[in-house]
Amino acid sequence: MTLDLETQKRIVEVLKEKGATRACEACGNPLMELLPDFFTSTPFTPGTPPAVQIGKLYPTFGVACPRCGNVRFHLMGPLGLLPLASGGQP
Repeated sequence: MTLDLETQKRIVEVLKEKGATRACEACGNPLMELLPDFFTSTPFTPGTPPAVQIGKLYPTFGVACPRCGNVRFHLMGPLGLLPLASGGQP
């Protein structure tokens, strides 16, 4: 799902409020870019093929380094952004 412009702006505001705007951990580039999509992560259960794993989903968004391609993901819940994942207001 693509994040609309308002949601992207809110995410950037929250990252700044929380002090989560550090430079790239891999190459030191100070300019990180918000990926325009919403992601979900699922816990991995050893012994179960990934295609059939169901259960918890963790809504996330990604921030990427345009220089080296390093990506880091942030959980939306702890940042108070979880309602944004379903199109609501935080």
